Amino acid sequence: NSDDSYNPHNPNGLSKYLTERQEVTARYGLKLNDNTIEWIKGGSFYLSEWYAKQNGISADFVARDLLEFMSAHYKDNVTEITDRSLYDLAIQVLESAGLPLNSNGTVKWVVDGSLKSIYTKAPLPDDTMANCLQLIANMGGCVLYPDRNGTFHIEPINTTHTDYVIDQFNSYSKSEITLSKPIKQVIVKVYHYSMGEKGIENTTTEISTIVGEIGETITVDNPLITDGDRAAILGTWIGNYLKNRMTLKSTVRADVSLDALDIITHKNDYGDNQVRMTN
Repeated sequence: NSDDSYNPHNPNGLSKYLTERQEVTARYGLKLNDNTIEWIKGGSFYLSEWYAKQNGISADFVARDLLEFMSAHYKDNVTEITDRSLYDLAIQVLESAGLPLNSNGTVKWVVDGSLKSIYTKAPLPDDTMANCLQLIANMGGCVLYPDRNGTFHIEPINTTHTDYVIDQFNSYSKSEITLSKPIKQVIVKVYHYSMGEKGIENTTTEISTIVGEIGETITVDNPLITDGDRAAILGTWIGNYLKNRMTLKSTVRADVSLDALDIITHKNDYGDNQVRMTN
């Protein structure tokens, strides 16, 4: 900021571009052996705050992904009990979020078509848009995330393996291994809605899915689940996922192309493991 470029009083400065939700694109430049630079997209973010000291030589800013647009509370104005697809509910919330459009005018989201055939009788809870979308994704057996191009996804979890390998070449120490407790059963609450004197009321029952012979019981409490068959499917899906009990913690050479949810190969003295990145 030595030339006052970020001084808000400077009419010719850059501060006029630092408007709220201004799109910021991040890239990583990796210099190769032949001195060329390979650019890897880090993501698209939106300015939420910035600060420049009057006598400083730098300016700081914070930019967040599309979830920044979904922190407001969502009110589902339903007055009757009716079947609605999870797909329609997701689109309803996303349209209310006021997300920016792509340069060609298209929307910045992808909602998997499988949610069109999954229905609920429940109203969305009085919660943030982000939490409402999380409940929709959970009931549909999906994950939600923004990708590096700035598109928001609600879709089944990725099962494609990347070509990234953790081995002696890029690992600085042996991985620490922990095992979570085994899961015995998954209990999914099923909500039953009815019209009462004070409006829409609910009661709950439970569907149990046996996962193993011993272990802990996991309870899923999602107010959108109103069908016992769907609860059983969800219990099986969660139970199968939680059978993956091993957690690896490793210190490795950074690779900016990796994302959370990527499946990578971990080599050890006795073979290979396929592990999913969480951090």
